[in-house]
Amino acid sequence: FCYNDTKKNCEKYGVFYTAQTAVRVCPEGWSLPTKNDWNMLAVNIGVVSSSSGNAYVYSDENAVLKLKSETGWNSDNGTDELGFSAFPAGQFDGTNYTGFGEKAYFMGSAYSGGDGEYAYITKNSLTATGVRGISSKLAMPVRCVQTLPCNSSNQGEIVSTSICDESKWRFLTLEDLYGECSSENNGEISKDKIYVCDNLKWRKFTSLENEIGLCLKN
Repeated sequence: FCYNDTKKNCEKYGVFYTAQTAVRVCPEGWSLPTKNDWNMLAVNIGVVSSSSGNAYVYSDENAVLKLKSETGWNSDNGTDELGFSAFPAGQFDGTNYTGFGEKAYFMGSAYSGGDGEYAYITKNSLTATGVRGISSKLAMPVRCVQTLPCNSSNQGEIVSTSICDESKWRFLTLEDLYGECSSENNGEISKDKIYVCDNLKWRKFTSLENEIGLCLKN
């Protein structure tokens, strides 16, 4: 579909795909983004202060602006600092075209029996992405993600907030970054002086510890 059934809009804003057709549009080596992909993007653009349902709220109100295009938004145009250029092209619900200038929608993966997932970025700079099950009638733009290899050749490789582990990408843990936390290194402080090994678990310094120093049992 093209927004408002106008071919020129497809050339300018991209084609809208249903979940059923979207699974066929990504070239080899690329795929539709999963919920995990959106989670990683959300973590990478800023510190999440809270989340409500599938939306992420940031302590830095400029976090989401890094993803948004510099033009086209009814309010709060982005800085496009990361080159993601999320444009608010809207969506098609099977009857009406909505959201132009207000929301940048992206069809996601997990197509099954007409349902799929999608993510959206709103004009409210404090809300980043949401993922929901959708009907077969809904159509929106697609953003394919390049599939990075994860196998024995790059085992342990770290890319952003993920690590290649046993042929699967997963989120980094504190153990990946700082090693195991055990009785042997109890009280050990991370190189960035943010975490401490305490009672077999890595944890952040408390505000009091940051102010006057650590006090741990050995």
